[in-house]
Amino acid sequence: MTYVLAVVTVLIWGAIIYRVIAALNDDQVPTTFTEPPHRERYDDYKLPKDTTKLHGAYRDPFGMTVEKLPDTATLKVKAISPKPLPVTAAFPAVNWGIFNYRGYVRNAGSKRLIAVIAVNGKEIMLSEGESAGQVKLLKNMRDSVKIYYQGRTKFIALNTAAL
Repeated sequence: MTYVLAVVTVLIWGAIIYRVIAALNDDQVPTTFTEPPHRERYDDYKLPKDTTKLHGAYRDPFGMTVEKLPDTATLKVKAISPKPLPVTAAFPAVNWGIFNYRGYVRNAGSKRLIAVIAVNGKEIMLSEGESAGQVKLLKNMRDSVKIYYQGRTKFIALNTAAL
């Protein structure tokens, strides 16, 4: 085994010495390298060429420019007196205390949430978009529901005390 290792060592050192001598010898013809194509160096601070075009057919969003108004001679002004709206007739008071969100049930077949809401002590079960009487369930978000009742909407939170 010692003789085999001695032969391998001599071969390795011979290859190393041969390569050193071949590298120092200048009589060989130098190999030619083709120069790679010139690439422009990437500059992080260089601004790229702007290729977008702005169309100025929109109004000024900041209100810095003054719009040209038509001539006052051709402008006709008609005075309109505002009529006050009766507050009680347009917006009746809504008693939101009659609603109590008790929780939800997941329908196994359709994977939809069905909210359980008590209205004046009577429980109704609704899914999103359904209505019962004047009550319509707009959104069920598990911890609260959005209800439309008598022209108004409101979020009713889950009543954890009833659980």
